[in-house]
Amino acid sequence: MTDALARSLELFRDLGWADARQAVALELPVGTEAQRREARAGLQRGDWDMWVTEGNTITRESVVGDADHGMLALFAIRVGADARRAEAVLGGPGSVPDQLATEVLATRGPDFAIAFTSRACRSNRRPWEHATSVHAGRAVRLVHHHGLPVPESVEYLKDWAVYAAVALGLEAELYPAGRGPIDAAVIRSRFIDHLRIGVAVGAPATGPFGAVVAAGFEQGWVDRDEAVPLVLSALDAAQRPGDRKVWAGVLTESLALTDAELVAHADALLGAISHADAPVITALAPTIIEFGDEYQAADVLSLSLAAKSKAARRIVLDAALRRSMPLTGEAAETAVIALSPIESGRDGTLAKAARALRERWGVATETVPETETASTAWQPAPEVWTVPRFQLPEVSSSALAEAAGVLYSRPDGAEDLEVDRFLELANAVARADAEAARAALRGLRPNWRAGASAAADWVARTRIRLLDRLVQPGGDDWRSDVVFGPMPAREAAVVQRLGEVPTLLSTPSWDDLRIAPDDLVERLQEYRDTGATASEADLFLAMIRLDLTLVEQRHLDALAVLEVPIVLQSGERMTVAAGPAARAFALDPLLEPSLVQDEDGDWRRDVIALPASLAQFPRRIDTTRYGWGTPLELPTWGDGTCSRDGLEAGSGFEWRQLARRSAPLTPRLAARMLCGLCSPHPKAATDMFEAVLEAWDRGLLRPGVADPCLLGRSGPGGAQLARVALELSEAGLGSVAWPLLDGFLGASLGAVRMTAGTAEATEAIGALLPGAIDAVATGIADPSTLDLPHTRTLAARPGSSRAVASAKAIAAQLPESTATPASGVASLESAVDLDAFWPAGDGTGAAIDDGVHLASSSHLRGSKRFVPIEFSLPEAPEVRYRALMAWSYALDREGQLDADTIAGDERRWLQWDDALGRIIPSEFRDRGAAENGPSSSDSVPPLTVLMVAVVLASLCSDVESRYSVDAMVAGRRFSADSVRLAMSRLLPLPDITPARMMGSIERETRALPVLWPMLTESVRYAASQSKPPSWLNRVLDAALLRAPLLRAAAAAGRIPAEHAAWPGLAELAARPGSSAALAKARSLAIELGLG
Repeated sequence: MTDALARSLELFRDLGWADARQAVALELPVGTEAQRREARAGLQRGDWDMWVTEGNTITRESVVGDADHGMLALFAIRVGADARRAEAVLGGPGSVPDQLATEVLATRGPDFAIAFTSRACRSNRRPWEHATSVHAGRAVRLVHHHGLPVPESVEYLKDWAVYAAVALGLEAELYPAGRGPIDAAVIRSRFIDHLRIGVAVGAPATGPFGAVVAAGFEQGWVDRDEAVPLVLSALDAAQRPGDRKVWAGVLTESLALTDAELVAHADALLGAISHADAPVITALAPTIIEFGDEYQAADVLSLSLAAKSKAARRIVLDAALRRSMPLTGEAAETAVIALSPIESGRDGTLAKAARALRERWGVATETVPETETASTAWQPAPEVWTVPRFQLPEVSSSALAEAAGVLYSRPDGAEDLEVDRFLELANAVARADAEAARAALRGLRPNWRAGASAAADWVARTRIRLLDRLVQPGGDDWRSDVVFGPMPAREAAVVQRLGEVPTLLSTPSWDDLRIAPDDLVERLQEYRDTGATASEADLFLAMIRLDLTLVEQRHLDALAVLEVPIVLQSGERMTVAAGPAARAFALDPLLEPSLVQDEDGDWRRDVIALPASLAQFPRRIDTTRYGWGTPLELPTWGDGTCSRDGLEAGSGFEWRQLARRSAPLTPRLAARMLCGLCSPHPKAATDMFEAVLEAWDRGLLRPGVADPCLLGRSGPGGAQLARVALELSEAGLGSVAWPLLDGFLGASLGAVRMTAGTAEATEAIGALLPGAIDAVATGIADPSTLDLPHTRTLAARPGSSRAVASAKAIAAQLPESTATPASGVASLESAVDLDAFWPAGDGTGAAIDDGVHLASSSHLRGSKRFVPIEFSLPEAPEVRYRALMAWSYALDREGQLDADTIAGDERRWLQWDDALGRIIPSEFRDRGAAENGPSSSDSVPPLTVLMVAVVLASLCSDVESRYSVDAMVAGRRFSADSVRLAMSRLLPLPDITPARMMGSIERETRALPVLWPMLTESVRYAASQSKPPSWLNRVLDAALLRAPLLRAAAAAGRIPAEHAAWPGLAELAARPGSSAALAKARSLAIELGLG
């Protein structure tokens, strides 16, 4: 505590503030001018609490003793703290009530209020996008209290809109709920002023602002003559599709513009319609097309047909068909330009409507030329290139400064051979003149750019942040060593000893980052001759980059006698010398792991152990963790490396480095490189595409090698893959792109449901087919190129969907297959290894039936839907609770349910008491200590049926709970019997849809021993309904996917006999009809051996 703060606290006490209630803050004295000046000096800056570490616990501790922070903040405001400081120290409404805080702030006058309000409403001070911020109640009240100009701030208007919504009786996110509303009369007094400014600054309509405008009109707070122009202006200026949707709805629903009014405002609506948002088009366009003049109709029709939504385009065409006066002249020509692609498109119903419309108007169609496939789409694969030797520019300070600038200008995480060039150059310049190197690098500021981060710390003469952080003896038990990976550790070690060594050991010999054994031996000999000591991290990276295929006996013999000392980052010397260490690694290297499939079919690297040759080194490679071993660290490896997905800004540099390999890309690396183009980081997209072209030109991308299946769940979507395939074909890489598309169709056909984008992928095959046929005819491609087994399988399917229709058109152009035609999607082997996925006894255990009856409700927060479970406990039926598992820690690790009372919104923690045989609620999370922190109890109570129901119901809400649910299932936190009872109580609830629960079964085979009742109970309930529920299709899809395992489990008695009979399935299968659900029920009965 500073002396100034101590004096301020002394005055705080002397003037009677310390022991007074906040309610009398306006009546308390603030002392003389001199005292106010002294008090202000100590309170104007500095923190009033700080982080304190005690054992394994970090807590916040007050610096101002037992002084109430809220009262101290009010004192600071009264004695003259400026607006910035007032905003910083004044806590939320839980610290000082909004009304009291406003009254104290108001004493400082309008100018202070303006300054405070301008700082108070900030996006980072609100819990959710459209909830109130910390100071919302104070800011809005101050504006009204002083009659201030409405702040032209989106954040302020978002706060005001919440209070306005509450005043109008709407639901809004007043947070915390106990902070209380602002009187409706106060809000109404300046309602229109706020609406005008809100529209002017673009307040988001997706929050309460849009609803406030509508409700304000409905309740007479704003006249229609004022509201309509405001909403028209807001719609025209809106930048977000969601905002345009809301404003269009306000116009047509709340303000109920007539057909004549919409036509009168047609010109003002064109801007909004031009964005081709389906909700805006369906709300506004039909009326203008049907009743507007011919030029208005033509313009709106042309703009509206650009919508992606088929339903929206159909509505627009229907409106044009209803138009009594046909379009003529220029108007008709304008419309026909937009109609032509619809008429010649693949959608038959839209084409028919467009044709009928054109014929009715009596105008000729515009011929739209079909896109031609470039004749260069297929080219012979180039020979594999010869990798150039790594080159260093002439050593100079200017070259070093230029190299630093290259790295500093890049995004974080951008790594390639330029990092090695910079570090080698920096070491060379520093070896000649350390101050010259520091001067050349003086432009570097602290950063996390690969290669330049440690150098910036060195220039600033601060600790290098990339150095390992080791726990010292006597350190905290909860801390562990931080040991950096090979690349950052090498950077830190080189800069730590910059200029002390004649050359770096890890500098590559070739541009692909491999190191030749000759070079490593020569460098170590130079170390020995100059008496230099090797840095451990530099040697480590050099060893794993060593091209072991070039190592000969002479290299091993030379390394054996190179007794160059190795120094750790701590300054200690290792017991092994550099030469012998490198020799040991060459004889006992880190071996590339193979790819293996896990139980859910995803490919991962097999578990390997570090070789004994690395045992004495820090654990810079930890094979037990994800992300170890990048292609830049292990340039001689292929699919055994951990390659990223292209979503980082620096991915383009990694892709360009992959394109410098000496050997062709392996199946997973090639797939990663190609599929990374599907959704790249915008800043990396150009370099990533250029890298693919370079890899092709250098013979590194071989046709048919890439296998996207090896990417698992991070594989591309069909529409994205189709786009990339067409782009690659335009660049001459047709032979590389072609197999990816048919492979995607195979994966789609093997999925529970055909994957999104299947139609686009099929249409891309059709677009590329002429080029493939030409390539086969000219001998560039093998005849098997046209086998397309999965496309043929898709063509054999019944139906007329886009994908099937496109596949049939392709199959009609194909020659006979050179291989045996695919018989369909490969199914699981009939012999199931049950014990591998469902060991005996797995998922068993008694359910703890708490006897709680469930209800549900559905709530919308923005575009997200939430379905909390509502209930009361048998012992206190008058108290209703609401629970939604948005986070799982309390349930999973503490065995207690986080719930709120519906009346009063009071938080309660519910836990099963085995001794009492019932659920006991508590206002304290840590009930033993009567505190609200994490539970300190060592025992974790079991989860009851109610709690399991809340877990499962969370899958029906738009919360990211699926991973938590998967983890709880994997940890067997509850049994199959608990799931059975929970599902039986959830299924009758109208807001529960089992379709959204099926992902857990589809993703994780090992979840089935616990979650199988989700399938059987859903089928049982569906059979009890007169009409199969809409969610039944998805449930049956999941059951068919796991049918072999379910059948085997039933035969082995791992599903109780009464449930293994699948009650209700036979009844569904026997119902008359040909709907998809009934057909799947019959198929499932057969697959389960029940048919």
